[in-house]
Amino acid sequence: RDDPQSLIILLKEEIVFVDLVTDSWPSYRLTYLNSIHACPVICTTLLYNKWPSAMGGEINYWLSSSNRNNTLTNSLDDGCSKRQILLTGHEDGSIQFWDVTDISMPLFYKLKTNEYFQIDQPSNNDREEETWPPFRKTGFFDPFCDDPRLAIQKISLCTNTLMAAGQDIIKK
Repeated sequence: RDDPQSLIILLKEEIVFVDLVTDSWPSYRLTYLNSIHACPVICTTLLYNKWPSAMGGEINYWLSSSNRNNTLTNSLDDGCSKRQILLTGHEDGSIQFWDVTDISMPLFYKLKTNEYFQIDQPSNNDREEETWPPFRKTGFFDPFCDDPRLAIQKISLCTNTLMAAGQDIIKK
């Protein structure tokens, strides 16, 4: 076929589906069991039969995924009223929100806390060379952390307001 619409990339730790029709070439939402350890997990919190009222009862996937449907589908029942949320704190300073109501366990939100901290990092002058074609990161697996000082050690969440607090920050 001369009109490809999707690109499937099989990597060592994951499979990535790329939407070639959309201009920015976003990845499709994952329709298989998601990799919870894409970045090392430090802590977890499970919310039983809770769904924050601030979300209006709907799963809002983060914006980097394609709006087009992948050829593979999952069987997530969006009508389920007793959702369960798994929060994972990661070594890179992110908190990920997973809907564990169904076996597909979709990731529906990722909070990056590393932007709230100013950490001195050595300048990296090695990247001044441009490569052709220009490459960009795709997929979710990242076995290396930029700075382990950003690791999320504990998660506490108010289920009504979606307020998460840590040692140094409070995020609404």
